[in-house]
Amino acid sequence: MLNDVNRRDRDFLRAVRREAARSYGEGRPLTVRQAVRRAVASPAPSYYVTTEYAWRRLRECGSSRRLRRSRREAMWEELGRRFEAELSRRPGEDPYAVLDELLRSGGAPGFFISESRGVSLYFKLLTNGRNGNQLKQ
Repeated sequence: MLNDVNRRDRDFLRAVRREAARSYGEGRPLTVRQAVRRAVASPAPSYYVTTEYAWRRLRECGSSRRLRRSRREAMWEELGRRFEAELSRRPGEDPYAVLDELLRSGGAPGFFISESRGVSLYFKLLTNGRNGNQLKQ
C-alpha cells in the first residue's frame, strides 16, 4: 500500500508541474491552487490500489456501508462501474482476473483527492524533496 501511495504522490506532483508548465508556456501562469485544481481533475495513471484490496472493497460497496470520504467513495463507485461493464463484456471469465487486468491496464479519470488535500500534498512533497527526503520507489 505504501508503494501505491508513493507512486500516486510522484504522479500527482508530475501532474501539477505539467499543468503549471503548460499554462506558463501559454503565457498564463497559474497559482499553485489553480495548478493543483487542474491536476486533481486530470486523468491519473492508476487507481493506486492492489487487486486484493479492490476486490474486498468492491464486494463491500454492494452493502449499505458508506464510506466517510466522498472522493474515495466516488473512486470506488467509478471503479465498480468499470468493473461491472468489463464483466458484462466478458461473461464466464474469472471476475478476480478481470479486476486484476483492469487495474493493471491503468488509467483512472482523476486522482480522487480534494483540492485542499492536493495543495497540502503538493507543499509536503516539495518540502520533502528540498530536505533530501526523496519519495520511496
